[in-house]
Amino acid sequence: MNKKLLIPIGILVVIVIVALALMIGRPRGPERPITEEQPTEITEEQSLTNPYDSAKEISPIGESAKNMNNAIKPILVSVFGGAKLTFEFTEELASTIDYTVKRPVVQGDAQKLIEGLKSLMEDKGYKLASTVQMEEGGFMIRYEKEDGAEMGIVAGSSGNKQEVAISYH
Repeated sequence: MNKKLLIPIGILVVIVIVALALMIGRPRGPERPITEEQPTEITEEQSLTNPYDSAKEISPIGESAKNMNNAIKPILVSVFGGAKLTFEFTEELASTIDYTVKRPVVQGDAQKLIEGLKSLMEDKGYKLASTVQMEEGGFMIRYEKEDGAEMGIVAGSSGNKQEVAISYH
């Protein structure tokens, strides 16, 4: 199989796995309408069980993860009020870094993140390729370059998770 084809497939597989992991354990039932005004502050009840408080932050090890973390973490902090790097995985074809964010992911966060990433992504040669809004405010954003390189961002809240996962090459 062509190596150029393996890179987008690998990134897509990682994005799908992370999206499915965020949805596992999500209670099923009647869908709730999404309102314009979603909570952006942490309530007292959430602070007692907020996964951000117990998340163990790690330092990035790989050079590409260090660079990505330095570029993206300030944007995540501005959107979510806090972000802790909790996972790093690097391979030749793709890398993933995961963050636990300070508040639940809500409707409208995708657009805030896209706006915050605009100049960074343009400077790196990426163009916005697609966005998918998932239930309860979760989302997927995909960027791509002319050379076929891709970057995907999956974010969501489910049970005791408030995560943003970024896969890139």
